[in-house]
Amino acid sequence: MKFLISPAKTLDLTSKPNNESFSLPELLDDSQQLINTIKPCTPADIASLMKLSDKLATLNVSRYQEWQKTHTQLNSRPAIYTFMGDVYTGLDAYSLNDSDMNYAQESLRILSGLYGLLKPLDLMQAYRLEMGTRLNNDRGSNLYQFWGTSLLIKSMTTFKKANYWSIWLLMSISKQSTRKNLPLRLLPRIFSTKKTVNSK
Repeated sequence: MKFLISPAKTLDLTSKPNNESFSLPELLDDSQQLINTIKPCTPADIASLMKLSDKLATLNVSRYQEWQKTHTQLNSRPAIYTFMGDVYTGLDAYSLNDSDMNYAQESLRILSGLYGLLKPLDLMQAYRLEMGTRLNNDRGSNLYQFWGTSLLIKSMTTFKKANYWSIWLLMSISKQSTRKNLPLRLLPRIFSTKKTVNSK
């Protein structure tokens, strides 16, 4: 089965991961485009755009300025050890053994406004940029339009046999009515169905 989960607003930037393995995000060129787009924004701009307090807006403007395309273990952390929240509490990354983590790395993806798709061990830097943000960019007026084609291509190449995943992702991105629900969806049922179909 393949799973797609949302990121989280709260980040853990201090605890030490208990797994030294890491991977790199595959859409960093796109991420850099978004950073270049949002860097000129002032704290007031970000506060208005994302409905944030002045304190959080200032913090995230600083993060955009400090973001670097080159991700290393010195300036980044694996996503699964960085995002916090109910989903990540349930995953409990610190309890996963090597076999569990390998399975997660193959089967789990995190939908990200800045990175597009993240594998659990992909290095990431601190940011706040939700997929629903209406940020004007070179590909449209929001992040769904920015990421649409890239995410479809990446989903099809990552899960080559999981075409239902790609179709669902494309439909979710393209339909205005589903946007608010996109980040929190999980996909076990659709892949269980596909497995049953393929076994016949």
